[in-house]
Amino acid sequence: MKTPFLRTALAASAAVGLTMGLAACSDDSATADGNGGDAGSGDTVKIVTSTKVWADVAQAVIGDAEGVEVEPIIASNDTDPHSYQPTAADMALVEQADVLLAGGGHYDAWLTEAASSDSAAIILTAIDGDGFDGHGHGEEGHAEEGHEGHDHSTEVNEHIWYDTDAVKSVASTLASEINAHWDIGASDEDVVKRLDEIDERKAKLPKSTTAQTHPLADDILAGTKIVDDTPEGYRRATLSESEPSAADVAAMLETIESGNLDFLIDAPQTRDQVSERLVKAAQAKGLRIVNVYESPGANESFFDLYDRILDDLEQE
Repeated sequence: MKTPFLRTALAASAAVGLTMGLAACSDDSATADGNGGDAGSGDTVKIVTSTKVWADVAQAVIGDAEGVEVEPIIASNDTDPHSYQPTAADMALVEQADVLLAGGGHYDAWLTEAASSDSAAIILTAIDGDGFDGHGHGEEGHAEEGHEGHDHSTEVNEHIWYDTDAVKSVASTLASEINAHWDIGASDEDVVKRLDEIDERKAKLPKSTTAQTHPLADDILAGTKIVDDTPEGYRRATLSESEPSAADVAAMLETIESGNLDFLIDAPQTRDQVSERLVKAAQAKGLRIVNVYESPGANESFFDLYDRILDDLEQE
């Protein structure tokens, strides 16, 4: 189980790993009456998240509780979170937040970096600023148990929200933190239930072979019989948000032309000239394209998005 990272007003300079059940570590940011710090106003608890993914997780944790507002900075799937620049309105939201929730690493660091050094907000991320996810992949992690194909045990993929164990851990820690500071009755039960159902569907996916234009779906493929045949050089370049070399692109095109793939996974939200070229090559080869988004659309939840992706993967 992955351990989320928690920062409070007194530990804002370095992320601190928090094991489940140790919510008291954040009591330094609480006021004498047991409520959170001074970030929010009035009796409303304000939870601000980097993307709609984490807003949907937070909403599932608080359920129908009154007096809680959850607001994502990026609320749809028409924006690339990697390169997002917060607006003045976004900065104001961050300053008003009682809780800030993000994936972490370099992916959405703009959210936690926007918090002032004296912010009283509880800051929770799935991975820390260095891309460490608090989990030893070589022991029991998804990298060893996951999809067939390349060994990614030394890599950290910052698209952490598709890792069901990581999201469950974030939900558990978030619920503990909220309940430690406010009388809301937060629970991770609904999140765990939905993700358990997703894990069951993943385990039943048929065996097939794919490649990815961007390594967004690693944790979706984990625990499945799907082989990821993306060339290693191309994969490393795109994982580090670098431009793949001509040789890397040629290797990817060769993989598409090989006839070994059953479908190609594309990431439309971060599409560029290279990925467009690869998609066109796959379509010319008659390959099915499975679109995987960084975040859900405005009118669907993260859990619905995950289910929709599995619907596509279940097709043969």
